Amino acid sequence: MLQCRGCEEVVLRRMFHYLEASGYPPFCWDVRYFPPAMFRKSPEWHEKLPEEFRSLLYELYRSLDSESLWLPLVGARTLVDMLMREKVGDIGGFKAKLKKLEEAGYLSSHGREVLESALELGSAAAHRGYAASASDVQSVMDIVEHMLQAVYVFPEVAQRLKDATPPRVNPKAQP
Repeated sequence: MLQCRGCEEVVLRRMFHYLEASGYPPFCWDVRYFPPAMFRKSPEWHEKLPEEFRSLLYELYRSLDSESLWLPLVGARTLVDMLMREKVGDIGGFKAKLKKLEEAGYLSSHGREVLESALELGSAAAHRGYAASASDVQSVMDIVEHMLQAVYVFPEVAQRLKDATPPRVNPKAQP
């Protein structure tokens, strides 16, 4: 058991030593901490998402915390698919849904290309067993979070800003 002298957080450290006969390099240590360190913080706005999106996002972040890199990519792909089905219906494959999202105004053509690259990495993980780097997983999460925020959070924020903005005064119209 370890305790931080600053924040006083307590963690359990498990250290496992592999022997030469195990097939691992000699003197190889597997060190794990419980609870694991946070890989990525949940966005502050996640409470504004529909319940099923929040639930999947929560699982996705927990899998990131456990140093899983395949499952978050598949989960991110699933989140985007859920969003597309909700906004444009179940109209075929990812390319058709992305095009429909663009036509419905949820994405620009550039945004569609960016989101498509994140989906393709998720597909590679799901169907071809591709193990992406932690940096690539972070990038996919950035893209997916941006999409979720653009669809579920920004419209409400934009309306609030619009309502709070005083109207322009036309100086020529004043006596």
